[in-house]
Amino acid sequence: MHNLACGSCAGIISKTLTYPLDLLKKRMQVDGFQKARISFGQVQTYKGFLDCVFQVARGEGLRGFYKGLSPSMLKAAFSTGLVFFWYEFFCNILNDHKQRANSGHQQQQSKDLNRKQ
Repeated sequence: MHNLACGSCAGIISKTLTYPLDLLKKRMQVDGFQKARISFGQVQTYKGFLDCVFQVARGEGLRGFYKGLSPSMLKAAFSTGLVFFWYEFFCNILNDHKQRANSGHQQQQSKDLNRKQ
């Protein structure tokens, strides 16, 4: 459970720090679909990455860079937490298996040495 909690925290922090870049990327990706988006209201067009940054900052302020962050944080918490959990879970299983295999190998070597003497 410790790994799940640590992974969830790592996912939340990572998503929070990188989300503004993700938002800008998504805005620029849908930039070419003005005709399809016109029915949704205001349509923004961008000349490039910096223009997108300035338009979001000017039009929406700092909060604009974090629109839609909550669902992304929830997803990041679950997915990263589970990655950490399962990674450690299987590392422990494989480590236990390796230790058992090594102890069995050492016992066999001891028996072989005793037979030779």
